Amino acid sequence: MFDIERELSRINQIELNSIDSDVDIIPDVVKSSIILYNKALANIKSKSEDIAVIELKKAISLRTDFHEAYYLLGICYLYRKDFEKALDAFENAAAGGKDINAKRLIDEINENYIKNDSRAKAKQSQVGVSSEKSKNIKENEKYSKNKFKISLNPAYVKYISLAIAFVLILVLVIVVSGKSQKAKYTMSLQEEHTKIEALKNSLAESNDKYKKLENEHQTIKAKNELLEKENDYFKSIGKLSEIEGLEALGRFQEAADKLVLLKDFKFKNADKTRYTNIYNRVVPKAALAAYNEGYSLSYSNKYNEAIEKLNKVRMYGNSWAFMESTLYRLGISYKNTNNNKKAIEVFNIIIKNYPNSSFSSYAKARIAEIS
Repeated sequence: MFDIERELSRINQIELNSIDSDVDIIPDVVKSSIILYNKALANIKSKSEDIAVIELKKAISLRTDFHEAYYLLGICYLYRKDFEKALDAFENAAAGGKDINAKRLIDEINENYIKNDSRAKAKQSQVGVSSEKSKNIKENEKYSKNKFKISLNPAYVKYISLAIAFVLILVLVIVVSGKSQKAKYTMSLQEEHTKIEALKNSLAESNDKYKKLENEHQTIKAKNELLEKENDYFKSIGKLSEIEGLEALGRFQEAADKLVLLKDFKFKNADKTRYTNIYNRVVPKAALAAYNEGYSLSYSNKYNEAIEKLNKVRMYGNSWAFMESTLYRLGISYKNTNNNKKAIEVFNIIIKNYPNSSFSSYAKARIAEIS
């Protein structure tokens, strides 16, 4: 009885870094076969000999001289008690006298298990029919000689010669045609390669042109933005001149309306000073003119027109000496147009900002009336 566990204990995994090789890199076929071998060893040790057999056959298909794999495959067959396959595997493992353990197991199988098996019976039957075979061989040799004599007939020789010549011509045509096709295919590949290179060069040139145009576009865009800013600036300078013209004509409110629109514009140096001087001259006059017109319109019961003028006073500023009166007349105008919400809002501004003013008392009284 074989001690399979003892046989397995003698077998170790193959480490890739322990392999002696004439080259620096171990071929992928060798690596794959060793990995399969190591997996098979692990599987048979875990009683999965069926999987191990499959992995070992794969490893042997990659390397037919893999004697260690043959030896382990023989162990798998011993585990299955398939002694004929085990014997074949060990014989392959022992090829060239490289595996002493395989030879030992071959002897043991032959001695204990193969004496009465089908392989031995087959050998004995082969001995029994050998004399019959020798007789048949002699008769076949005699028949062959006669057949050869018949085949030497000149007519047969002529036909055979023609057939051979035809076959040779056919082979020659196929070879020449194949070379021609190969030459055409090679030429086609070269042409395609040339076209691809030309396309690559064309694409590279197009990319260079695009980058150049993009840079030019960015430069022009920056110049345009600068020109637009300069144009806006000059337009604003022109508006200052226009405002000064309206000031000269005494049209202070029109001039002030334009100044308010330029309030957030960034003037430079002397232009900024010019704007400030115009503003300080024009806006107070415009605010007073708007107050007088709004006050008069409110007393004339033209409340909507009055609201427009009095709100313009607020737009020009909120620190005028007549601001309390402006707000009060604005609240009255809102009240008389039935816009009580806005009226109360304006009256509350008076009460909050001017608590000690007489207009504060008037505003409280008006709020009471509305309530």
